[in-house]
Amino acid sequence: MQGMPILMRKLPLLVFIVFSVSANAQDIPDKKIIPFEQQNKKSNFISVYTGMLVDISSGTNLKEYIETRLPGYSNLPNDQTLSTFATGFGFFAGGDFQISKSISVKIDYSYRVKDISVDAIPNHTYSVFTHRPSIGINYIIPENYAFIKFGGSVSYGVSNFRRKEFGLESNFTGYTLGFNLDLMLNLQLSNMLAVYFGGSLTGDTGGKLKDESGTVLINPKNGNEVDLSSFGAGLKIGLNVYIF
Repeated sequence: MQGMPILMRKLPLLVFIVFSVSANAQDIPDKKIIPFEQQNKKSNFISVYTGMLVDISSGTNLKEYIETRLPGYSNLPNDQTLSTFATGFGFFAGGDFQISKSISVKIDYSYRVKDISVDAIPNHTYSVFTHRPSIGINYIIPENYAFIKFGGSVSYGVSNFRRKEFGLESNFTGYTLGFNLDLMLNLQLSNMLAVYFGGSLTGDTGGKLKDESGTVLINPKNGNEVDLSSFGAGLKIGLNVYIF
């Protein structure tokens, strides 16, 4: 988690830089930038993209388990208890391959780190690290200097849940199947480069947590198996390279 504060500090800076560059690019149409829409009439595109992401997600099952591990948790005021939604930060990358005028196939990868800890109990920290490849399709709406895309995808999540209490660390692994709805806006900066803005709704199912010996993690309060099922929403910002 040491890298997350740095990532959080850099995310607003990246947003500012991208917005500034995008605004300046749109103000100089005499730079012989050929609109994406015009280039796309001659040939389909292949694009690659990368950037940073932030999301919020609700995982009731895991949250309830963590609450059983925190000493004195029931005595904390409401404003110091765990939120229903936890925030995650990370990065993403992928490729988008146009197969017809309105349809493209995409392959994505994201890595997220989510902290689910309570500041009032600093000796107990809990984190989830998730690798999430996905495959899906986009519906493309070409504009003069932009592409708008609506998409859906399925993903396979590989997550590590790290439990650290009084310096003693335990790790558990879970695998999830996910479904995603995406909205993307690519604003043209040059003949090949665009700014990537994205928003998504996500849902994950499964993710039963097991330790290295294969033993399933159990909530001692209700006897239920602990998993990583969740739903949430996220935002992405980055850069996109187009090849026509």
